Amino acid sequence: MRKAIQLTTLLIGLLAFLPNNANAQSTDDYEAMLKGTLLVELSGNEQFDAFYKKAVETHWKITPYKFVSTAELASVVSDKSTIMMRLVTTGTGDDAMSSSYFVILRGGKKKLTSYTTLDQKMAADFQFNGAETNTMKSGYRAAFLIKALNDDLTTVKKKPEERDNAATIAKASNYRVKALKNKTLLVAEETLEYKSPSRRMSNKPSVSAKMLEGYRYKLQIVPMEEIKQYISKPSEQTKDYCVFVPRFDSSKSYEIYDINTCERLYYYFPTVAFKAALSKSDFENLSDEIEGKKKK
Repeated sequence: MRKAIQLTTLLIGLLAFLPNNANAQSTDDYEAMLKGTLLVELSGNEQFDAFYKKAVETHWKITPYKFVSTAELASVVSDKSTIMMRLVTTGTGDDAMSSSYFVILRGGKKKLTSYTTLDQKMAADFQFNGAETNTMKSGYRAAFLIKALNDDLTTVKKKPEERDNAATIAKASNYRVKALKNKTLLVAEETLEYKSPSRRMSNKPSVSAKMLEGYRYKLQIVPMEEIKQYISKPSEQTKDYCVFVPRFDSSKSYEIYDINTCERLYYYFPTVAFKAALSKSDFENLSDEIEGKKKK
């Protein structure tokens, strides 16, 4: 079975800036999304789909849904009432971790391969965190993305005037940032070792332990495998843990998720379009926001 849509690298830039991107859509598009049954296309990878199905069953609350195969989806793609969720991989295939997305699309095209990034209604990506290079091995994080998409679409339902502002939609969860005061932020060791392609010339990581000194609350740097186990099996022990998920592209944005509830507690998106790296001041500002101070 086809595991992912292959889109051309020419279109990657259209998604480079926002982790939960919504192209400008008509009111009719969103009404269709909110009224229809979401057809969730499975990847065909047994391990990945186990996490994917559990994520949808647990966190997709806003509309009815149905799991389907690629063949089943292809048979109804031309129907404009069809609303679908697909796993999209841009560029080189399943190993293109920084360019793998869950996208929501509307039917009306002749075939599934006719869709481009311009057709997506909403999307959430597997943000590359320096620890993984294969989408199919990242299914344990699917719950974060499905929960975020559900919450973002809920925001659109409540505030339809914001439907074309992806950053505003994503930041709607930032009221939860004060919850970090009583939680331990987990950062993967591998994150601190990763050098973003845009930084190779300077040979410096995009996030460093020195930058994290700006964070004034509880923080632990641990192996990604340990974080993976916490996410895969949340428990009473992990209820006070949250995880730092950076996006290592030109935007240098990041998100923080509650491990047990999968809620996005915070979304940071820089005002500078091309930011070389995060900085200590970014984490100082996060600490200020947790304390209720205005961002500098």
